[in-house]
Amino acid sequence: MAPQYIRAIFNLNVKKFHKQFLGRATYRGILSVILFILFWEFATWVKMPIIGAIPPPHSVVASLGALIQDSYYWESWLVSFKRVFMGFIVAQIVGIPLGLMMGLSRHFRDLSFPIIEVLRPIPLWLGFPLPSSSGPPRKCPLPL
Repeated sequence: MAPQYIRAIFNLNVKKFHKQFLGRATYRGILSVILFILFWEFATWVKMPIIGAIPPPHSVVASLGALIQDSYYWESWLVSFKRVFMGFIVAQIVGIPLGLMMGLSRHFRDLSFPIIEVLRPIPLWLGFPLPSSSGPPRKCPLPL
């Protein structure tokens, strides 16, 4: 048990923490994941229809181990992170002033809102071909 001054500093309630994060639901969740992985391994071992065609968990973990040792894997992560970050920055640069102008000017809102509402349900990635959609290329065709 933590000393009184530590509990006072962090305002810890150990029983509440234990009940919230280490309760029955947490143990049931862990057990369900373990049972699913065991079922998956068994189903691939006996060649069960549909799930038997999926690689077993032990080979997935082995492939993951080999994959994370490849430098291209981490280069791809970096390129993807840069794309997402640049998209986030561009969205802020465009979206914040646009939202402020729409909030401050009723006329601007009446002019721009219909256009935004028409374009909103269209996925932006629909018009952009992704180089990773047909397998990972060895060189990224997009200069970043």
